[in-house]
Amino acid sequence: MFKKTALVIVCIFYAVLLTLVLLVIRFPKDKFLLFATGKVEQELPGVSCTIADVSYIYPLSLGFDAIRLAAPAELLNVNVDNVVITPDPKNPLKKFATSLELYSGRIDADVTFDRESGLVELPKIVATEIDLGTIESLRQRLERAITGVASFSGQFIGRLGELSEGELSGSLGITQFQLPLRRPILQSESILFDEVVADFSKKGSSVTINKGSASGPAYEGEFTGQVQLVPQLQESRFEIKGDLVPQSAYMEQNRQVARAASLLFKKYNTTKIPYSVSGTLKEPVFRFGEFQ
Repeated sequence: MFKKTALVIVCIFYAVLLTLVLLVIRFPKDKFLLFATGKVEQELPGVSCTIADVSYIYPLSLGFDAIRLAAPAELLNVNVDNVVITPDPKNPLKKFATSLELYSGRIDADVTFDRESGLVELPKIVATEIDLGTIESLRQRLERAITGVASFSGQFIGRLGELSEGELSGSLGITQFQLPLRRPILQSESILFDEVVADFSKKGSSVTINKGSASGPAYEGEFTGQVQLVPQLQESRFEIKGDLVPQSAYMEQNRQVARAASLLFKKYNTTKIPYSVSGTLKEPVFRFGEFQ
């Protein structure tokens, strides 16, 4: 999601910066929109792009409405309600700021672009209040409903023509996270956490997760891991390891969980239950025990 969003920002900026002067002097809107969508599709092979409208916002901003990116083969369907781009008055062809409204939330980013080298940097990306439950393509990929409100802060660096190989890093947080389980874990039919936070870095198709923690009414825990991304995101493979602790109040209400937890504590001689999750994002496999 965040990788695709970063690519959308960069591609739209590229189109805007090349044609800003023409737009100001009343360059035909339809031709401009065709040019802008063409640049996005050029940078994202296999992805179709539509932009409903573009407008000038006083004094130096451009607004784009109803942007849609779609790639049926990849179950990609990204809908952006609105994008506002504001060039830096001191260096309008290399630096600009943007804001996007999508999935009931907002993403703000600063961008530096060097046409000669093709280097694109987003030194500051801040996403807030992204409603995961409204992302239909995410539900389709996982074949399960997922809910939660996501936030993100980080940075991106890459090159035009190779944006998917760029480096993205930062911190991700999700509140009120819920994901149904295919098989119950300690009597729980779904994963439910009040808050999940983690640091991560992506280089190419490899994602590293560090300092992950989660807390909820039933469990709290910590985790780290690796994800190997593939175009069919749901088939991406991952390996996560961590420690899980049932909440005291939850065990008091469920004696079966309390007995199972007691046995696991004794088995692993610890006050935290080690676990691992591996497989694909669509079909994860959960196991108690040390990660192999």
